[in-house]
Amino acid sequence: MANQSVQKSPAEPEPKFLSYLLSQEHKHDCYFMVGNRKLIQPERIGVVKKMLMAHSDVLRAELEESKLAEKDDVPLEDLYPDTFITFLKYVYGHDTTASLIFDEADNLLYVAEKYMMTVLKSKLSARLITLVSPDNICQLLNNPACYTTLELQSTITG
Repeated sequence: MANQSVQKSPAEPEPKFLSYLLSQEHKHDCYFMVGNRKLIQPERIGVVKKMLMAHSDVLRAELEESKLAEKDDVPLEDLYPDTFITFLKYVYGHDTTASLIFDEADNLLYVAEKYMMTVLKSKLSARLITLVSPDNICQLLNNPACYTTLELQSTITG
């Protein structure tokens, strides 16, 4: 499971459409149970399935071919709910990558790698390069996504 962020990035105004898309009171066509029960209380998060499928071939394959996506909640035990919400904001069109703190960017990089989202990976890699320090480099090395991102590899080994 990706690391839980302790700090939050500075608050920035979100577009009004985000609150509608993220609101759990509105009907969604797919639900994820996000979080590992051993670490935190999982949260049921509704999504607009087509938006996720439009951004990721991996999600498209999982959600089109999965009986779970049609009948039950899709389990996501390797993510924290806050990270998944940040991911949804990006998918729904609100890119906050330039303002993420280290932990948030590191966690989101894991998601971008998992769902093979190269544009998001590139943005997060650029952000993490500006944030990496001797205090957090070991945390970054624990993220398997940093080994597939050339910019991060050269920064870490450079």
